[in-house]
Amino acid sequence: MTLLNKDTIFLNQNFSTQEEIFSFIAKVAIDLNIADSREDVYKDLINRENQGTTGMMDGFAIPHASNNSIINPSIIIIKNNIGIEWNAMDGQAIDFIICLLIPSDQKSTTHLKILKDISKMLMHKDIRVNLHNSQNKEDILDILNIRY
Repeated sequence: MTLLNKDTIFLNQNFSTQEEIFSFIAKVAIDLNIADSREDVYKDLINRENQGTTGMMDGFAIPHASNNSIINPSIIIIKNNIGIEWNAMDGQAIDFIICLLIPSDQKSTTHLKILKDISKMLMHKDIRVNLHNSQNKEDILDILNIRY
């Protein structure tokens, strides 16, 4: 199963709010046949964020949604040109978003495994620095090397 590919990586974006990012992710989910309800994906991302921040440290956020409208598990990456307020754990603005979209029936398996793996990767400073410095989609794919 390929969760991440060049089509789900978006570089040099210019969003200024979480809501804009979540709306974009929901649109991409429809456009790439990841989900069949833009509204459900958007609402789930917002609801999850309202439960507690997905903003990590050093400019990274890992928002995630899992619902019945998501039909193909996927990771969407957005590298934003500016940092935006995200209520991150370290108080820093977020400019690198790794979004997980997982079907409901995989919430306790695929979802938790991917979330754990990405969180562990982001604990390593060299990975965070390399992701921030990445200039193209291939670099990001090579760094994350996510294969399930």
